[in-house]
Amino acid sequence: MSRWRWGLRRERPGTDDQLAFGFLDRSRRRQRSFRIAIVLATATAVAGILAASPIGRLGVVMAVHRARWAVRWTVGLRPTREEIEAETDRLRRIGIDRTRAALADEIRQRGPSIRRLFEQTGMSPESGVIRWGNYNGTLVLSSDVFEPDDDGRAYRFRPNTRSIWAVGLSLRGALCQFQVLDTPKARAVCAEAGGRLVPESVQTTNSWGCRGPEPDLSANLRGIVLGDSVMQGLLVGDDQTPSICLERELARRTGQRTSVLNTGVLGYSTEQYYFTFLHFLDRMKPNFVVVSLCGNDFYYETSDGWDEPCYWLDKILQTCRQREVACLVVPWPGEDALLATRDDSMYPGQVSHRLKLAGPHYFYPVEAFATEDMRVRLEWEALGKGGNPSPLYNRRLAGDNHLSALGCAFWGRCVAKRLHLILKRGGFLPASQPTSKSPPPIATGP
Repeated sequence: MSRWRWGLRRERPGTDDQLAFGFLDRSRRRQRSFRIAIVLATATAVAGILAASPIGRLGVVMAVHRARWAVRWTVGLRPTREEIEAETDRLRRIGIDRTRAALADEIRQRGPSIRRLFEQTGMSPESGVIRWGNYNGTLVLSSDVFEPDDDGRAYRFRPNTRSIWAVGLSLRGALCQFQVLDTPKARAVCAEAGGRLVPESVQTTNSWGCRGPEPDLSANLRGIVLGDSVMQGLLVGDDQTPSICLERELARRTGQRTSVLNTGVLGYSTEQYYFTFLHFLDRMKPNFVVVSLCGNDFYYETSDGWDEPCYWLDKILQTCRQREVACLVVPWPGEDALLATRDDSMYPGQVSHRLKLAGPHYFYPVEAFATEDMRVRLEWEALGKGGNPSPLYNRRLAGDNHLSALGCAFWGRCVAKRLHLILKRGGFLPASQPTSKSPPPIATGP
C-alpha cells in the first residue's frame, strides 16, 4: 500500500524514515500563520500609536535608521553622502518637532512664571530658535540672542548683542539653554522663575556675530578658532575666553599684532565647525585655524557616530591644505580626565586613530592640564582654598564643567606654544610687524 494513503506524507524531501500525519502538519502551519498574523497586527498597532506622537515618530525612525545602517555595514555597503544627509535631515526635523511639542506641554504644566520666562526671553515654542546641535541633539535657544542659519550652521549669534546666563533652570523633554538678553525685563523673569543670573557670564558679540572685539583685518597674524561652548567661553568674561587668551599669548611670543576670531558657539559640532570655517575664511584670510573638539561632538554607540563627525573634520583639514592655512586640532581635556579614572580609548583616542594627523598638528593638552591643576591646587591649599573641583574649571561657580578664567588662560598658553612652533617651522609667520602695545599679562595664580 502506498505510504501516502491514510494521510501520511514525508516530513522532509528525500527522507524515507520520518513520516507525519498531514492533517497535524496543516494544523501546525495554521497555528504558525495565526501567530505571525498576531505579531504583525500588534507591531502595526504599536507603530500606529507611536506614529501618533512626535516622540514616537522619532523613536520609530531612529530604530529603522539604525537597523538599516547596521544591515548595510554588515554586508559591506556604505551609504552615499546623499543618503546620509537626507536621513540626517529627516531625523533632525523630527527631533525639532518632538522638542517643540515637549516644550509646549511642559510650559502648560509648570505655571505662569515659567510661561512668562519663555515668552519674555524669546524661548517659547513659537518664538524660540529650536535647532539641532551637539551632533544629534536639539536645543532651545533665545531668539533675542540667536538667529537661525540655513547654510550649515543651524543657528548663530546675533551681531552686536549683550547677553547673560541664568542657571538653575531646566525642563523635562527639552534641552533649553538660558543665555538671554541682558535687560532688566529678562533678568526679572529669570529670577521670578527660580533662576540665578551669573554676573561673570555677560558676553557681547561684534558686528560679525562672534564673541569678542571687532576683528583686526590689518593685523599681520590672523587666526580663527572653531569650537563649541568651551571656546565660546561659558561663564567667563569677554576678555577671558580661550580665544582672547590665545591672541594675547601669540602676540607676546611673536611680537606681532595678532587678531584671533572666536567663532565658538554652544552646541556646535564638527559639521557646524566646517560651515563656520567656510563662512569666515575669505573674510578673515587667516594664517592659522585652531579646531577645538569636545566629547559630545561624537556619538559613541555607533560607527557612523564617529565616521560622520570625522568626515567633517577631514573636510576642514583638506580646506586648510588647499588654502595653505596652518591647522591645529586640539581635543578639550574635560575635568573628568584630570579627576577621574583616565580612559582615552574612545575620546579622543578614536579621533586621532581616524584622522591620522601628523603629530605636530594634533595636540591633546591633558598632561599639561593635570600638572597645572596640581600646581594651582597646592597654591590654593596654602591659602586655605582647598576642595575637590579643579581650579581650571567652573565647577565652583555653578556646577559647570567649562573652563574657568584660569583654565582659559592656561589653554591659551599651551596652544600658543605649539602653534607658534608650527607657524615658525612651516613658514606661516608673516614678515615682522610689532604689536601696537604690549599685551597685558595673563593671570596664573589664584
